[in-house]
Amino acid sequence: MSQIDKFFNVLELFFQHPKGLQLSEVSDKLGIPLATAHRMLGVFKDRGYLTQDMREEYHLSLLLPSMGKNFIASTGFSELLQPHLNRLALETGEHIRLAAVVEGQLIWVLRAVESGHGLQYRGAPETKIIPHITASGKLWLSTLKEEEAVRIVSNWNIEESKTYGGSRAKVTIKELLDDLEKIRKDRFSIIIEEAEVGVAAAAIGVYEAGDTGILAGTLSLAGPTARLDRKKLIAYKAEMQKTAHDMQEAWNLWAAVNTSGIETR
Repeated sequence: MSQIDKFFNVLELFFQHPKGLQLSEVSDKLGIPLATAHRMLGVFKDRGYLTQDMREEYHLSLLLPSMGKNFIASTGFSELLQPHLNRLALETGEHIRLAAVVEGQLIWVLRAVESGHGLQYRGAPETKIIPHITASGKLWLSTLKEEEAVRIVSNWNIEESKTYGGSRAKVTIKELLDDLEKIRKDRFSIIIEEAEVGVAAAAIGVYEAGDTGILAGTLSLAGPTARLDRKKLIAYKAEMQKTAHDMQEAWNLWAAVNTSGIETR
């Protein structure tokens, strides 16, 4: 193990023991000589990363957390979240979008397209999210109480869905509620030609801290039906879940130190 590894092990140990540690405890837990532990702790103390109390216990100072907070605060929303979208777009070759729940509605905020495919779906970022015919919209509706979901959909003439959506759009509240029940169980939404003819999509939720069930936004993948069917979309679920989890951590860190709303610069 290199000396650099040992130094990082010391820091990680103190993150695991916020109440502090004695010199002997650091030595025992890391399996290093007392003299080595003493020297390393001295370096961290001199640099301000550790403090020492009257009982000679060492504690992690607020220097590292404050540095992290300053970094998050100075970093824009898109700078934190966009790399995750780019990575998923590169892995799948499909159009990836992030939507956010803002003041009772769902809006597109970021997107990524990294594809070698000749045939590519490129939905416009300003396109309005119609909740009952889009994968993201239906995922969002599934997290709401049934009466709230119905109230939102009542702003659209659902019986005429096929005139402004795709050929397989749902045209009754019962059909929609049946779909939402399945999505609620799966925590995964799939549409085939419901929003647009020739387009398939899937969406998964990005939740607020602690997986409270409160939806912060949706991560979606879309592409032409010539390449994407239900089986293929389901195969992407694990990758989308991992990306959504990574984004959830970054989003919640950003939200914890920013109170001015989503900035997508």
